[in-house]
Amino acid sequence: MIKLSSDDLLVEPLTHQYERAIISEDTINKFFNFSRKQSRQPVFIFGANWCPDCLVLDGVLKLPTIKKFINTTYEVLHIGVGDYSINMDLMNYLGDSSGKGLPLVLIFNKGANLLNGSKSRELRTARNKSYQDIFDYFQSYAC
Repeated sequence: MIKLSSDDLLVEPLTHQYERAIISEDTINKFFNFSRKQSRQPVFIFGANWCPDCLVLDGVLKLPTIKKFINTTYEVLHIGVGDYSINMDLMNYLGDSSGKGLPLVLIFNKGANLLNGSKSRELRTARNKSYQDIFDYFQSYAC
C-alpha cells in the first residue's frame, strides 16, 4: 500500500462535483467501454453537493498522491442525485439496490464486474475517516 506524504493536505474550500443532470444507461455503458479502452477500472461515485461526506471524499481524491494513483488506475464518473430525485435508478442498474446513504462508490474491474458491492457505502462517513483510510479503500480494489 502506498502511504500519503506530508504534502497531501486537503485544500478548502471543497469544490462541488455533482451536476444536476440526468445520466442515461447508454452513458453508463459508454463509460464502461471508455474505461476499458483506457485500461482503467470504472468507478461511479453517486453524491450531492449538499452532502458533506461527498465533498470531503472528492477533496481527498484530489490529494496529490491519491490523484496520481486514481488517474493511473481508475476512470471516475461523478453522478449527482440532486435531492434524491435524479439518477437513483442507475444505482440499481449498476448493482446497488439499497438506495440509502451518500456517497455511494461503485468500483468495477476492467471486465465490468462490481467489486465492492457489500462495502459500496463504506465512505458515507468520509468526514470521520483518515485520508489514508480512504486511500487504502481505493487501493484495496485496484486490479
